[in-house]
Amino acid sequence: MKVGSYVYNLNRVIYNMLYENEGYDNALASWSSRSGYFNIVSWFAVWYNRGVQFTLRSVYRIVNKNYMALSREMEFHADAIAVKAVGTNPMISSMLRMDMASQAMSRVLGQYDNRIKESIFTDNIFPRHEHMMNFIAQTNRIPFQNNLPDIEQGLGSKSAVSKLNIEDQWSSHPSDEDRIAEFRRANVADIDPDTTSARSLFTDIESTQRQITKNIFSGIAYPDTPKTDELEDFHTIITNNYLANKFPDAFNGHYDQHNPEPFDVKTWVAQPDNHSAAVLFGNEAVGMIGVRNAMRADSENLKSIAENPADLKTFDYDGVKYRASQARDLHKKLEQEIALLNETIDKNDKRIFNHFYNLAKASSSEYRLLTVYRNFFDLDSAYEVNVSIFVDMKNNFSFAYEVQQPDVIRAKMQVFLRSEKTFQAKLKEIVNNPLFESAMKGEARIAFNDYLSAGHFEYFSRDKYDNEAIEVMNKAVDFYLEVLQQSYFDAKKTMLDYKAQLLENA
Repeated sequence: MKVGSYVYNLNRVIYNMLYENEGYDNALASWSSRSGYFNIVSWFAVWYNRGVQFTLRSVYRIVNKNYMALSREMEFHADAIAVKAVGTNPMISSMLRMDMASQAMSRVLGQYDNRIKESIFTDNIFPRHEHMMNFIAQTNRIPFQNNLPDIEQGLGSKSAVSKLNIEDQWSSHPSDEDRIAEFRRANVADIDPDTTSARSLFTDIESTQRQITKNIFSGIAYPDTPKTDELEDFHTIITNNYLANKFPDAFNGHYDQHNPEPFDVKTWVAQPDNHSAAVLFGNEAVGMIGVRNAMRADSENLKSIAENPADLKTFDYDGVKYRASQARDLHKKLEQEIALLNETIDKNDKRIFNHFYNLAKASSSEYRLLTVYRNFFDLDSAYEVNVSIFVDMKNNFSFAYEVQQPDVIRAKMQVFLRSEKTFQAKLKEIVNNPLFESAMKGEARIAFNDYLSAGHFEYFSRDKYDNEAIEVMNKAVDFYLEVLQQSYFDAKKTMLDYKAQLLENA
């Protein structure tokens, strides 16, 4: 462990020398701005240092790869000691619960983050965390054992597992899957299992929890005197949020990770309906979506390997070892298989529409179905383009958060202003589009009005940034993405809720 600690600290020092150079860059920029002569000297110094750093970074990659391997091995050694102390099964169950515990804590913290403007907090976050853990388990139909969620690997997932296996040589820790595999390989019998809660190890657990909670919330500035909430209020809010963001159970998870591709609904209104909802949303149809999504992820990773073959020597796909140079051919093969799956899935989506059109027609409400479908398709068709405008705004303004010379800033600002012109036109269109109205809450509308009413900002003038103008612009850009995402979700949920209603009334 002492060797590992020494290597860690040495590795950190080397990394800072090669990558963390902001202080040096700032000092050099300040020095060179004093005279043209200094500017020339500093220019040569910068390029010389960059050449040296490039060479050292190449060497560092080799050294660091070995360090990361050592770090992973140390983690396995620690696990080996733990599994001998308690046994294989307790280690696996606790490891599988760790992800849920982390997810639950993130949700709880997010809940209180959203309530800062209401000046609401809690004096003990841990009962809320336990409540959220149980809530997640119950909504995912996960059984309990000894008052804890009894999670099995892959439980409740309709998604297919990736067939691509890449050894991550740059990770400092082994993956959970690798650690669990080592636990199983150890195969140590449970040693006197004790189901008593770990709370019993503390003399005064509640006092400790309250102190930790106080530290978590201590740095938050509330608009008014903060008030604590009740656990019942917390439960009501998370339940309402869950229901508001949940798709109907009638579809068997079909739409959880799938959005139907737009098609001309008119061509499918006259087709005969020969399928039942049980078949259209059956496990086979849902499973096909899971397979397609897993293949898409694998295909993207293979594309990345093909574009950077020097970073990897070999990889496994579906149990077969491949060289990095074979990634491009395998990527093409997967894209062909994905295209075939997409055809089958798209055909099923059209049959689903036809099925619900006939249900709606029976109650003379087909116009309503056509409307919710068209609204969703309109938002879906424009979604990628609209998001790309957001990405361009963020990317083209990123220079403002780096140390730059005034001439460079002015040149990059011109590129940004062209992106902003496109953004402003799109934002005006969205503000006046009724499809986005439900997602345009009070704060978003105020941010848009503040930004659009200003007309044009001078973000950089007299060699200084206008921070107030930048803040107004950033608020509008951030709310823009939020409105896009919420509008898309609202349109999809409206469509699915109406279809579920048709099924219920059939």
